[in-house]
Amino acid sequence: MKIVNVAGLILPLLTTIAIFPAQAQEEYFKYACEDGKTFEVTVRPDRAKLKLDGSTSLKLLPLDAREGLKFAAKRTLLTMVNQEASIEINYAFVYRNCIVQ
Repeated sequence: MKIVNVAGLILPLLTTIAIFPAQAQEEYFKYACEDGKTFEVTVRPDRAKLKLDGSTSLKLLPLDAREGLKFAAKRTLLTMVNQEASIEINYAFVYRNCIVQ
């Protein structure tokens, strides 16, 4: 009868299980807006990472939303509903009528 050291197998398995759910819930979107602007967003249940026009990156936190998803930080608000999105910066729409690509 062969004895197997289970402890050496369990720790890597638990580490993989602990990491995998967060990655599985992460979604990536790329949007094109009516004025030619683009942005990318990586969404997780607890945060979103927004990349504007390929250069500026912002980390946003989730807000309660009646429909779709909303994330905000400082004076930036990202609203995502179905396949459309918009971004307000300093209370003005800077990215509007954006469609997921």
